[in-house]
Amino acid sequence: MASKEDRRVRKTKEALRNGLLQLMKEKSINEITVKELTELVDINRATFYNHYRDIYDLLDSIEKEMYEDVQKTLDRYTLNKEVYQERIHFSADQSPLPLFLEIFNFLVENLEMCLFLLGDKGDSEFIEKVLNYGKHKYIEEWQKIYHVDNLELLDATYAFIASGFMGLIRYWLANGMKQSPQEMASIAEKVILFSMKMFEK
Repeated sequence: MASKEDRRVRKTKEALRNGLLQLMKEKSINEITVKELTELVDINRATFYNHYRDIYDLLDSIEKEMYEDVQKTLDRYTLNKEVYQERIHFSADQSPLPLFLEIFNFLVENLEMCLFLLGDKGDSEFIEKVLNYGKHKYIEEWQKIYHVDNLELLDATYAFIASGFMGLIRYWLANGMKQSPQEMASIAEKVILFSMKMFEK
């Protein structure tokens, strides 16, 4: 009985999430009401309020889930010196690192939400939170790999790479995602590893 209940709750939350993303294509988040969302997905308002306080609470839960997914993705891949040195001379027929490919596949799988978050009316705090998580993870890795004590240089390098990576993602989304996730992952890897060459001794 509990598993049926859990499945029902999951289906309800998924319907509300998909409905919100559909409405967000048409209007800004502050124009969306609980009434129109629940009517769209054919769920009564009492059920909505069993799970969320308001539209912003629903949006926040989607962002939290996405943030946790991004964290798990980044945590699955730890790059060591051998990986950097092996990949630094990237050849055209070489497959991109799984980390970059997974990030671009994630963007495809969560396209509507990513378009919102990265758009003019998106949540800059969410993006900042993701970038800060990556900053702590990768600066620590770079210190171990390259034995660099200059934290200002590492900070600046990360800021440069993160800004370029976000720009690359926005470019891809804005231009209709003409390249495949694999092609974009290869481009991202080349740009990032090229930036890391300065630390090679």
